[in-house]
Amino acid sequence: MDDKLIKEQIFNITKQAREEMKDHLIDYNNLSKSPFIERVREIPRHKGRVKVIFGQHVDAVDQKRPLLINIHGGSFIRPGTERDLWFCQALAEEFGMHYVHIIYSLSPEHPYPLAAKECYSAIHFILGASELYHTKQDSIYIVGREAGANLALGVVQKLCSRNLPKPARLILDSPIMDVSMRIRKDHVDAGKIPLLSEKLFYQLAYVGEHDAVDPILSPSYMNPLAIGAFPPTLILEPDTNIHHQMTLGLAVKLKMTTRDIKYCDYDVEDDENLDITGGYHKSSYDQIVEYLSQTNDF
Repeated sequence: MDDKLIKEQIFNITKQAREEMKDHLIDYNNLSKSPFIERVREIPRHKGRVKVIFGQHVDAVDQKRPLLINIHGGSFIRPGTERDLWFCQALAEEFGMHYVHIIYSLSPEHPYPLAAKECYSAIHFILGASELYHTKQDSIYIVGREAGANLALGVVQKLCSRNLPKPARLILDSPIMDVSMRIRKDHVDAGKIPLLSEKLFYQLAYVGEHDAVDPILSPSYMNPLAIGAFPPTLILEPDTNIHHQMTLGLAVKLKMTTRDIKYCDYDVEDDENLDITGGYHKSSYDQIVEYLSQTNDF
């Protein structure tokens, strides 16, 4: 297959995906449309800065509260949407939290490892500067969906391997476990990817020239010994996920090294039109609420 044709198709797919959701993207110039005060902050990193949105309830701006860090999904190519912020706000309202939404660089313009490095830099900084976010180091929670869950797993792997502070809990919804094998059959059947298999799309658009079996890129290749220090973790996936065994495999590896692991799937059959939370189905959101409600954290 001609390399130029492949690159053109990658950018065409990306352009189309972003165009289809342009009316739902976050308006950074008009963030305060809710009971939450939201501000864009810049976090320093080795090269450049990472932008995040920091949200606090209007009645709790100066209060010290638990902190939710959200890493949005979107196949590594989609920006965050207003629904991502609604998801953060809903959980923040439910449990009295502040929240941070990470604005990471997107593929194919910025392939791996930039997004992974940005998420790591942002979370590492926040964990070490919790006072700036009116929280405590042991009250910081990371939640990610799909590509965001993949990035969250990469961040936590690094934190654990370097014996650095880590989040209190990790919540993963439909994590991409293997970037070389993530296939959305509906896209292929609909002819949206006429030349590329989605396997190639991920490899070329996000992975680039890197080895797809790198455990930071593809967490299904993680060594169980490397995840012994993982925080308590909730793993969710829809019952339609064709890579069920990979996600379940992660739960098994985690269970081998720590006791506080919960794995569950959820039914999306009657839930498609209730996708009001940035890609999180209502049923998965309800599972997250139930999980956090059963902890002694709040």
